[in-house]
Amino acid sequence: MTSSTARPSGSPGRRGRRWGIGRSWPQEDRALRASRWRGEAGNHHTRLVVPPRGCDHPGRHRRKGPLVSHVAATWPGGPGPHRRRNRNSATITSAALVWAGRVSAALVSAGRVSAALVSAALVAVLLAACAGPAAPGGGPPEALLGGWELVGGRGPDGEVVPQDGHPITLEIDEEHWAGSGGCNRYSGSATVDGDELTMLEIAVTEMACLEDGVMEAEAAYLAAFTTVDRWALDGDTLTLTGPDAELVFARQAPVEDAALVGTTWQLTELISGDGPDAAVSSTWTDAELVFGEDGRLSGSTGCNRLMGDFELDGEVLVLGPLATTRMACTDDGAAEQERQVLAMLDADPLTVELEGDRLVLRAPDGSALGYRAG
Repeated sequence: MTSSTARPSGSPGRRGRRWGIGRSWPQEDRALRASRWRGEAGNHHTRLVVPPRGCDHPGRHRRKGPLVSHVAATWPGGPGPHRRRNRNSATITSAALVWAGRVSAALVSAGRVSAALVSAALVAVLLAACAGPAAPGGGPPEALLGGWELVGGRGPDGEVVPQDGHPITLEIDEEHWAGSGGCNRYSGSATVDGDELTMLEIAVTEMACLEDGVMEAEAAYLAAFTTVDRWALDGDTLTLTGPDAELVFARQAPVEDAALVGTTWQLTELISGDGPDAAVSSTWTDAELVFGEDGRLSGSTGCNRLMGDFELDGEVLVLGPLATTRMACTDDGAAEQERQVLAMLDADPLTVELEGDRLVLRAPDGSALGYRAG
């Protein structure tokens, strides 16, 4: 039985556990993580952080190429509060330079590992940060702005072959280089100086896509994308190259902005923080929002239904008190997702960022909810 009793939209849910990965996983942790990837994966993120080539890393000899360091992974479901085991895994100072690292996909080559375990390729990243002067250059030239779809390419882990129904995309604006790896969303930034390109910190959601070849293609793409250091534009063809990578993109036709009102918006990502410390998490369960012509908001958190009033003034969205059903969220991941969604919708005011079929509702602190037109 459910009820439609109003409750504060910021009411707390059950918190998850934050894990820092520095060395190998304890056996029980590996088992838990593997179980999440057998069709149960949901609200995860991986942050990729890499140092400039040749920089001295504490405790290691100076060398060319990537150095193994740390990844921070997050998912709900473990006991206890969010806890960061490794503070270095998620922090870069404003003066830190980062260079291309690579995502290992060796475990999935030749079909030796199932697609459900391909996340190991995303987690075996070479990550570290070195203090140094800011990277030269600035934002991308206007010609690069817009949407791009991968035609093909190669990287440190072999050919990159997009799979049917799972396009690999790149969306470039003044601040972000983001897109889809065919399964997961990734987001980062870059500086451009002439034809030189410096990729900065990248965050990647961690969802398991079980269709054959999808995770392998994504891992190969991310391995290549994080190593590119030059770009070239020939009409509507963009080519990104690096010492051991070449990615060829075709410009996507502009997508007309969907209408905020009357569209069913499907939740695709949860964004915590802003700037270099932002973390992108994938969703655990399906959730949606619908803004009605009558000024009423309806939808779901992934666990409970919600409803309320809204007012829109340009890009500023103000929501009235939300009423929700009170079904028990038996899944820890769904409970954590609901907590984040309701807390975000309780922020006042929200800024509406609408581009094509994507909607971002951003709170004053920079955290946000990402939706796609359904």
